[in-house]
Amino acid sequence: MHPTLEVRWFFRGRLPEEFYRWFPEAGADKPETRTDWYLYSPDRGLGIKLREGGLEIKQRLANQGKSKLAKRVRGRVEQWLKWHFPIEQTADGAMAELGESWMPVAKKRWCQHYAFTPDGAIQRVDSEDSEELMQQGCTLELSELQVWNQDWHSLCFEAFGPPEMLDQILTNTVQQVHHEIGLPVLKARDSFGYPAWLHWVRQKAP
Repeated sequence: MHPTLEVRWFFRGRLPEEFYRWFPEAGADKPETRTDWYLYSPDRGLGIKLREGGLEIKQRLANQGKSKLAKRVRGRVEQWLKWHFPIEQTADGAMAELGESWMPVAKKRWCQHYAFTPDGAIQRVDSEDSEELMQQGCTLELSELQVWNQDWHSLCFEAFGPPEMLDQILTNTVQQVHHEIGLPVLKARDSFGYPAWLHWVRQKAP
């Protein structure tokens, strides 16, 4: 169990066509479709969700504030710690009976993985590559989201590895991806962790 360093952006509406054009160029995995159930909490530093037969708890360890990660790319960088506990698989119908405290979020996700090599390089890899190669690196995630009958999309970089290396891994990956495929303008005002975004959506829901 190790902390990760994450920067994430959320945007209202469906994904612009330009996202579909540039993201496949990164060699991403095939998209994954699923629905996660989030427990609503006013604590923006704590996330609890049910996903695919497991309970995941995510706690924010540090908020590093707004950072410039590359040209025209700014976001709020946060350090998180995750726990995952297997539970008995629950049918969708039973999940719907959890009550209003739980929020279903339908997702379609594309992921591209990058390894941080011993010489400090960022190497694009496939998800089935060796565990040794993926001891430290970063995942680029692009998601279509639907919650409370609203369409959203999200872009995230999540760095993992030795805690003292996370800042370098995250920054190097963002800059390399920006150089390779050209990221759109990303602003800190659109950057949140999942708990903060869900809190905002819940408060604005009709």
